[in-house]
Amino acid sequence: MKRLLINYVYYCPVGHLIEAIKHARGYYEADKALQVSLLVNSETPIELANACDWIEAVYPISANEVLILGEEAESVRAVPKDWDYVLTDPRVKHLTPGFDEEWLTTVQLVLQKVFVGKEINGITPHRSGKEDEDVSTQTPLPYKLNAHIEIPLPQSAKVFVKKYANSGPIITILPAGSSGSRQSPSLKMWEEICRVLSETIPNIRIKFTGVTQGEHGRTATGDVTSENINDLVWELPNAENCFDIGLWNQLALIEASKMFCSPHSGFAFLSQVVGTPWLAISGCPWPEYFFNDTPFYSVLPDCPSYPSKGEIKTGCGKLLSEGKTSICMRDENIRKKLPEITTAAQLLLESQFSYHDAVELHLKKLKDSKRDMKKFFFFDGIRGIRQ
Repeated sequence: MKRLLINYVYYCPVGHLIEAIKHARGYYEADKALQVSLLVNSETPIELANACDWIEAVYPISANEVLILGEEAESVRAVPKDWDYVLTDPRVKHLTPGFDEEWLTTVQLVLQKVFVGKEINGITPHRSGKEDEDVSTQTPLPYKLNAHIEIPLPQSAKVFVKKYANSGPIITILPAGSSGSRQSPSLKMWEEICRVLSETIPNIRIKFTGVTQGEHGRTATGDVTSENINDLVWELPNAENCFDIGLWNQLALIEASKMFCSPHSGFAFLSQVVGTPWLAISGCPWPEYFFNDTPFYSVLPDCPSYPSKGEIKTGCGKLLSEGKTSICMRDENIRKKLPEITTAAQLLLESQFSYHDAVELHLKKLKDSKRDMKKFFFFDGIRGIRQ
């Protein structure tokens, strides 16, 4: 039986781990006789990958250890060296000096030297925005585009969330990603969003979730604490504070919800892998690019910078590099989007609005907005999404 190691040691937000899990599934679906293992950042929630039975083993790499000890780092030495194939995330093959952090470059130089496949060394599939590009041709092994993934939840988490049951629809909100308030709606704006949603969707219950402080180097909900949410919930009679309830319980809460709402955040990818529609309040620097056969809606900003990605000399990219709030996330600009946010929520709550509908609508909105499509990318390529 052949053995594949996927080198996906990257930044620690949970979304990148979900990407790695989806890549692993793509190789597994294409060749179920292949043993697929993952090399990941130890500061990601590796328990999510360990729960996936299509992954043979998960090896956490401590970046701090590697920076100090190099090849002799304990986390490196704990990984078998005998692999038939080693494939690496293409982003770490092309790190940008001055934009990507130096530690990642140093760590990857060590890992790519140590872990070498006997038969194949290559890269995992690229992400693409081109509708006619089949990214499966860019990997040296058989690969299934956009293989559907479901992360199984422990029964204890499913029991835990029963206390949040409600006769009406539950909407779970992540108020900010790990980048914090600069790339997220303000708490004042979230109050306005919740009030508008409550006026138009009968009997909804709103659950705010997040993490006040990450453990073991993991990311947290930036610039928002449980105390902040208590203040917000005080103003909203149909809202509840579900911060700091534990990762598995958060996933179970999202699974039990009719909709998940957030700015762009890797944590939001979790809604896609538990089958809950995602309403994204989009903004710089990143577009939404990860989909998993689950309906979604991106409320695109009018901001001409969007998506700013690695830009640091103009627009939102410049503001973010200076530690300022992006144009997209200013209250006055999100307030203009309240009618669309409401319409999007109603659409996602309709059972007949399918994943296919979501993809077609998203592509149409992007094209109608006449944005530069070269700035957009999609995990496993757009063709895979549309099939």
